Amino acid sequence: MTPSQATPGARVTFAVNCQGRLAAGATLSGATLGLPEQIPMSQDSNGNFTISVDLPSDIQAGSYHPSGGGAATGDGTTATTSDATPAVAGLALIGAGAIAGGFALRRRGARPRG
Repeated sequence: MTPSQATPGARVTFAVNCQGRLAAGATLSGATLGLPEQIPMSQDSNGNFTISVDLPSDIQAGSYHPSGGGAATGDGTTATTSDATPAVAGLALIGAGAIAGGFALRRRGARPRG
């Protein structure tokens, strides 16, 4: 962040360097500063991303830690884990729903009609 210390209402610049990795975009997560959650950053010819923002005039004094990272593009490049647990759990829930639905339909068809 430039400057490293700022006053309320001041303009600050955040920079992200992807260290040789290809990145199609980057965002600043500014919620801790009272800014929008996702702020798109601009890329220069060297692959560095920057954004300049005005701090809110009512921001409290203290240390803040906004983060910057790759834009969520849906291609998995920003994924932080390869854990398949959510997918397995989802499939198990779908299977349980199908079984429960089958039992419900079977009971419905077994009722005597009067």
